[in-house]
Amino acid sequence: MVTLPARWRPIVILLPFALLFSFLCFILLGYDLPTPLTTSNKKHTSPLTNTHLCVLARTYPKQYTYLPAFLLSVVKGTDHSAPLETTVVLVVTESTTKEEERVLRETLRVTEQAAMVGGNPRPRFVKLEVGKEEAEHAYPLLKDGWSDYGYAYTDVAIEKLATASSSPHATTLPKCNYLMFTNADNLYSSRLGTHITPHITAQTDMIAFDMISSHRWGSRNVGDSKQSIFDDSTMKHLTVAFKTGEIDLGASMHRFDLVVKHGLRFLKAAGVTEGMGGEEATAKLWNADGNFIEAMKEIAEKTALIRQTLFVHQ
Repeated sequence: MVTLPARWRPIVILLPFALLFSFLCFILLGYDLPTPLTTSNKKHTSPLTNTHLCVLARTYPKQYTYLPAFLLSVVKGTDHSAPLETTVVLVVTESTTKEEERVLRETLRVTEQAAMVGGNPRPRFVKLEVGKEEAEHAYPLLKDGWSDYGYAYTDVAIEKLATASSSPHATTLPKCNYLMFTNADNLYSSRLGTHITPHITAQTDMIAFDMISSHRWGSRNVGDSKQSIFDDSTMKHLTVAFKTGEIDLGASMHRFDLVVKHGLRFLKAAGVTEGMGGEEATAKLWNADGNFIEAMKEIAEKTALIRQTLFVHQ
C-alpha cells in the first residue's frame, strides 16, 4: 500500500469534490451559453436582419461646406438602431470640376474620421455617379437650360439602385430595403433611428415624421414689434400629412420594393411628359415631392405618422 506524504493528503481528499463541482458548473452554465448562429438555427434569425436604409441625398458644390453637418446628423441619428443599417448615397446634380471633385472626396474623408471618433463604426457613404447625359436622357429640357430641381438625377439614381438590389453581387451599391430622399443641406434628429426602427421592423410601407420647415407660413406669424417679438414666418414646426404642401420629401421614407414594383419616379408622378414645354414642366416639378408622396400613399397598405420632430428642412 502506497503511503502519501502528509502535505499531499488534503489535496487528494478535495480533488474528487473539485472535479464534481467543475462538472456541475459546466452542465449548469451550458444552458446559458449562446447557440452559434447558423443558417439552420432559425430560432435566432430575424426576417429584418441587416435591413438597409438608403438615404439618397442630392448635393452640388455650393453645399459641400454644409455636407459634414448633414452626414453626421444621419450617422448619429441611426447609429444604434439595429437591425437597421444605413448608407448615405450621394448624387451630385450638376457637372463639377476636378477641384470640386477633390473637395468632395476630402470632405467625405474628414467626415468619416469624425464619425469614427470614440470607437464608432465606419459610416457608409457612397457616391452614385449619374452622368449629365443620363439626366438629359430622362429630362431633355436640361439641354435647353431648364432646371430639373434634381429630379431627373434622382430618377436615374432610383434605376441604378433598383439594378443593384436585383444584382447585389455585381455592384458596390447597397441593396436598399427602405429609401429616404433629401437634399444634403438638411438635418436629422439624433433620435431618428429610435422612432423609425419599430415601424421598419414591422415592415411599414411608408413612414413620415414631423419637421421644421424653412418655407414661409404667413398665417402662423406671431411677430409683434411693439413687444420686441420678431417672426418672418419661416422655420416653423409642421405637423406632416401624406399630402402635397403638407410634407417635405426628406421627412418620409418608403419601402423600396414597392417603389420599384410600381415604377414610381418623380418626373412621372409630377406629370412631366415628353415634348412638354419648359415653363409647363417647371411648374409641374414644383409639386413633385407631394405628387410622389401621394402616389406612394395610394399603393401603401400600411403607413405610420410619427409626431416627433425629427427633420429640419433648411
